[in-house]
Amino acid sequence: MFKSSSTLFTKVKCPKLSECVLSYCPFDHHSKRRLSSHTHHSEKEATKRQKVGNIDIPKDLLILVPKPLIGQSAPAPISQRIIFVTELSKAYIKHNVPLPNKKAVDNEFEIAKTSSSLVYNNKMKQFIRKAQRNEIEYFKPEKSQVKQLTKEETYIALKRLIPTLTTLKRNQYITEPPTSPQVQDLIAKDLKKCDRCHEDFNLSEITVKTSCKFHERKKRREQGTFYWECCEQIVGESPGCKESEHHVFKSIDPFEMKNLIPFRETADAKKAKEQRIIGLDCEMGYTSKGLELIRLTIVDFYTGKTTFDEIIKPSGVVLDLNTTWSGVSEIPETSMTLSQLQEQLFNDFIDYETIMVGHGLENDLNALRIIHHNVVDTSILFPKSLNFKYALKDLAFTFLNRKIQSGEHSSEEDSLAAIDIVKLHISRND
Repeated sequence: MFKSSSTLFTKVKCPKLSECVLSYCPFDHHSKRRLSSHTHHSEKEATKRQKVGNIDIPKDLLILVPKPLIGQSAPAPISQRIIFVTELSKAYIKHNVPLPNKKAVDNEFEIAKTSSSLVYNNKMKQFIRKAQRNEIEYFKPEKSQVKQLTKEETYIALKRLIPTLTTLKRNQYITEPPTSPQVQDLIAKDLKKCDRCHEDFNLSEITVKTSCKFHERKKRREQGTFYWECCEQIVGESPGCKESEHHVFKSIDPFEMKNLIPFRETADAKKAKEQRIIGLDCEMGYTSKGLELIRLTIVDFYTGKTTFDEIIKPSGVVLDLNTTWSGVSEIPETSMTLSQLQEQLFNDFIDYETIMVGHGLENDLNALRIIHHNVVDTSILFPKSLNFKYALKDLAFTFLNRKIQSGEHSSEEDSLAAIDIVKLHISRND
């Protein structure tokens, strides 16, 4: 077996305390224990062959312990790796796979050595689901030749990636038009919380100039200290490094969004003549009606070419165009309205069978005020956890070795990144 190279787990209770017989278990056993005689054997000896008549039959592993990764860091704690190996073994035993323990350990090792911490958990969960379904091929090497798919094969592959309605709802997608609330709920609440400085303000006074100090980037933790990415100030030392003349808000309640700007369903659109897949990315700015759409970019999934890129005139009074993030510095008077945009989308680009590809598409669809179910969302496809999602730039760097969002923001760049991540995924897994 192997000896831990650090004391990282010495204070963590061994997950296999009652049955662990490892000579150099990295976990805490609270007291000395007598080691079984077979723990002095190497892993090779643990899997030595036994003879039945004149036939050599290999033995299965006696202990489910992940293989150590020599010369590289593990993508997950050993306790998590043990859980995955155990689940794999159970699936193999259920379907009478030969040497289930050894196969589970070997398969987990192949995934662990080729995965970063960003994708390891997701890959293992997908792999375990395949094993539970008793699929013939349990493992496809990372270096396998990328398969070129036809348009029809691509569409079918993406259809399999579309989340269920339950998953969409869990990820804040609005899956049906909000029903009429009670009469008293139709009265918009005047008191709002600023989306940037988090101070309370009156919605009726949103266009009145004031002082809103805030930090425009997220918090980061380094060596136990939280600081702001935008100015590197320690959290709590200043109210903000940026200042605006208005408080702003982002509506997240479906009823309120409907009252501000109504929704439309893609079921209203005409049926397309072909199986369409589009990449979609929206840019939003703050207005008196909340966070509104100010730019839409559509990229053809198959060719990667931009087929639509327009600035949209919001219905509310513009308070902040978020130029740093949206790339929009002004709204031309000749720009189309959201209602005009919806008509063009339904006529030329989208129907209820169209597959939309993007990252965090619930925000884009809410900005478009469109209800659509056929989405492939990279934030859902590769989740960080049940409650947290990876940023698109992190996924692009991990899967594509591509740096995005490092300079002036580009909605076309974001859309292409999401498309290429999905293309890579289906070429390796279809």
